[in-house]
Amino acid sequence: MSGLMTYAAAALTCLLALAAPARTAASVCDSVPDCEGQVQHPIHYGASHSSGWAYYCTGDHPYYWNNGQSTLGFGNNFTWDNSCFTVTENPFVEDISKMDASITNWCVADEFITVTIGCSKQPQGGPSCPNGTKTVADPGCPMQGHSTNHCSGGSVPVCFLTWTESCPNGLAYCTDVLTASWCTVCQ
Repeated sequence: MSGLMTYAAAALTCLLALAAPARTAASVCDSVPDCEGQVQHPIHYGASHSSGWAYYCTGDHPYYWNNGQSTLGFGNNFTWDNSCFTVTENPFVEDISKMDASITNWCVADEFITVTIGCSKQPQGGPSCPNGTKTVADPGCPMQGHSTNHCSGGSVPVCFLTWTESCPNGLAYCTDVLTASWCTVCQ
């Protein structure tokens, strides 16, 4: 009887995995300017285990874009590599560089999942320009207001500065990471 129950549990888990919400395949950089996909470290999940997880954009592409395709703001610029899992974005706890998700392993075996997130050099909600935006070297115009420091959570925080400059051709939205600085301007 024990073998039959194990088989039934495995069949039920497979049915649940098939019934889990389908994921529309999209590129992690769809509609995200100056974007690169950043592959995150593989995470181990036990059989039929669920947990929340946060992923962060780093380096010279520190901005995570929540390209919500619905009014709730659930994004489409992340993917994962294992069909045993469902990944549901939690947009209400995200910030300028953080993608947050609830992840479930529907399989009856331990599994690893690797998530890739779309990260940009340009901040979401930056300038609204009729001809689009471009990334340029810091023009060195006078700063408007103060700079803001943004640090990710986690065991090794990643920090960067943002500020706005007032230039003759309009505003420049600037970013400085440890190794580089740049600005987003209207074309």
